[in-house]
Amino acid sequence: VKAVEIARTKNEASFCLVRPPGHHATSIGFDKQAGGCGFCIFNNVCIGAAHMLKLEPEAKIVIVDFDVHHGNGTQEIVEKMLKSDRVLYVSIHLLEVFDNPDGDFFPGSGKREENGSRIFNVPVKPLWAVKSIAKGNPSKKLKGMQGTSLGVLFLTYL
Repeated sequence: VKAVEIARTKNEASFCLVRPPGHHATSIGFDKQAGGCGFCIFNNVCIGAAHMLKLEPEAKIVIVDFDVHHGNGTQEIVEKMLKSDRVLYVSIHLLEVFDNPDGDFFPGSGKREENGSRIFNVPVKPLWAVKSIAKGNPSKKLKGMQGTSLGVLFLTYL
């Protein structure tokens, strides 16, 4: 929240280092049955995004999550709680590891089929990230995020 305040009031870039990143925490926090896990209790990036939207309803927010696992909690919150066309969630994560033919890798979500107007999942196989990202046409998704002086990028990375 403090990083949002600095970016907003001082018109400066701000950085917030938070551990754990929180991208598995769902709208109700830690819920193992709902898939919220990974030592995440609070979804810090969504708290910051919601705070920015409250203060600046016209802000455009892009949340980029680059991690070995899909940020299932962040996707759920963006879909259900941050119901604004001004929020775009991009998750770049592994599709499968260790030659798992089922692609069933924790938390088991983040497939391309889940993509929508505000959700852009980029499941990649190791060493093929650039090729997989190009297939999804990221410039088309980011096009709607242009045209305002107040833009916010939240990046989660573990």
